[in-house]
Amino acid sequence: MEWAPWQLARVVDGDTLGVVSPDDGASELVRLLCADTEEKSASNSSATKPATAFGLYTAGWAAGWFRPLEGEPSPPTVYLGHEVGGEDRDSYGRLLAHVWYRGCNYGTKLVREGWSPYFNKYGNSRVYDVELREAQRLAQEERLGIWDPERAKEGATRPYAELLEWWDLRASLIDRFREWDREHPDEVLEVRTDLEEIRQRCADGEDLVVFGEIVNIREVRGGNLWLEFDTPRDLPFIVFVPSSARRALDGSHLGEITGTYARNYAYFRGTGAMYHDIAEIVFSSAEQILLDWPPNGRGAAGL
Repeated sequence: MEWAPWQLARVVDGDTLGVVSPDDGASELVRLLCADTEEKSASNSSATKPATAFGLYTAGWAAGWFRPLEGEPSPPTVYLGHEVGGEDRDSYGRLLAHVWYRGCNYGTKLVREGWSPYFNKYGNSRVYDVELREAQRLAQEERLGIWDPERAKEGATRPYAELLEWWDLRASLIDRFREWDREHPDEVLEVRTDLEEIRQRCADGEDLVVFGEIVNIREVRGGNLWLEFDTPRDLPFIVFVPSSARRALDGSHLGEITGTYARNYAYFRGTGAMYHDIAEIVFSSAEQILLDWPPNGRGAAGL
């Protein structure tokens, strides 16, 4: 992994930093890979990630930890590293990176000291998986931070037992895809990392198989449905379900894919198309949604 220097501009919270490029002065937000600290504000909270007193405390601790000591340069320099083969940005446009500062991997520090769980909801780390799992095991064993049962007295907490099981399920599905992709490159496209190619193939009207996460189901005019993938807002990709095919959708695996604590990830196959700026696979048969790949031992060529 290569590390690039950036100037730290601000600490948003425990897992999000504002940085400035020393080359051209461009400002970016960085979302830390493999960590997910608790929320400090109700405006960003949800049922599985409520705002907590510990989230506010974590944000304050992080701001203090990144504050330069006497004699250190200000603003401080942090180093960002991206995992090879992973996505560089999230759906909000933030850089996804590991952060190195003061001689340590900041994400590992967060996990080891109990500020955050090992956040593998979007796949196990290709580089630090063993290190992060051991850091989390030790933090749990020592009941540090989020693993301290006394925190329940402070009010809202996250349902970590359920979340860790869910994230590990998702990570196992992603790992299975990565293993398949190493042996059969380009047969199946991953929505987050291969989105540009997916959109081009949709524009060309090609058949394709994709692996991805449906994050929303939207009913649109005429009784049609959009099954929306997790993509940047300006690069949408959907499974388009015409009203005439909604009954066929009932016979698919969609119910096992969508929702909190569901597997979320599956394989989708069909003919690509473009509707204005929206790339889509048109749905007509339940066989187009597959929980695992390859079906019957076939590759994408078996379409």
